[in-house]
Amino acid sequence: MARLFALILVGLLIVDSATIIYSLIEGSFPSMVEKGAPTAYRSLYVHVPVSIASYIVLTAAALAALAYLASRKKPFYSLADSTIKAGVPLALAAFLTGSVWASESWGSFWTWDPRQVSVFFLVLAYALYFAVKNSVRDPDRGPVISMAYAFAAYATVPLSFILPRIAESLHPTPAETREFAAGGPWLFLSRLAIVSLIALTLIVAAYMYSKAPGASRALKFAPLIIVLAPLTLFSFYGLSESLGLTGYTGKVVGSKVENGALLVRVETGGQILEGYYRGAPPIEPLIVEFRGSTRVTLEDNIVAFKYNTLTGEFTTIKVVNHPVVYINTIIYAALLTLSIAAITMGGKIET
Repeated sequence: MARLFALILVGLLIVDSATIIYSLIEGSFPSMVEKGAPTAYRSLYVHVPVSIASYIVLTAAALAALAYLASRKKPFYSLADSTIKAGVPLALAAFLTGSVWASESWGSFWTWDPRQVSVFFLVLAYALYFAVKNSVRDPDRGPVISMAYAFAAYATVPLSFILPRIAESLHPTPAETREFAAGGPWLFLSRLAIVSLIALTLIVAAYMYSKAPGASRALKFAPLIIVLAPLTLFSFYGLSESLGLTGYTGKVVGSKVENGALLVRVETGGQILEGYYRGAPPIEPLIVEFRGSTRVTLEDNIVAFKYNTLTGEFTTIKVVNHPVVYINTIIYAALLTLSIAAITMGGKIET
């Protein structure tokens, strides 16, 4: 059975990596946002699913801890311990990807947003679990104390979910999230479904693996090949493009339709380039109503371009992802790989 769940997990990881790459190339993003580059909102396909996955895994850990406290059966202890080991990297990924995204969209890595604060305390509370577990040497009292702490730490999970709904928060509301994903809701929902299934399979695999350590080497090596390597390579390629290492890039600081062409101002390398662009629209829709005024959606986006200095015109303009999207993908890939590796670190269940 351990091999079966390992194979299921491997299959889900293949689909996960493929849908991440597709979503960062073809996924929708808002036409206009209050602050920052609209493409930074493609982080939605990474940050939200891993946040939900961390809630699922840590909920399973809390239920296993409670079951151990009620029954004193060691399989429940082993399951709780393994799922906490798997859940902490996922929670850390949720915190870090949110902070990196906030650095662009909110202007700072740390904003004292209620959810950001509550997820930070969630990660801290579960990190302290390992200190509590290793501080009690008594073989009889140690498991009870560590499981009692694990169950108590779970209070930070619903708190992090509820707090932004009862306090003023920079986080988008569910309605705003639906609006952000409106151009391709199926893709966003599929990302949620796939990562949630990974979390559920990870829970079962953790239990199976603790019964038979070493039953499947796929859990140790497959994530490195299927998740970490391709997503990191893809992200480094995307970073090289968005940072201008493979050509000229800049931020559109002004644009308008004039004389049947698009007049564009791009900030790049400390200077402003201005000129017409007469090619096909580089983004759709090109013009929207935003806060009561008509605006060109190309504004605030990062673009790769070619500029003819003789004619003062842009010959090509291509919207590219903001670098935070690729940084978040690397964080996700590394910590998901660590989360899966963590379930192989537990000992054999003694029944």
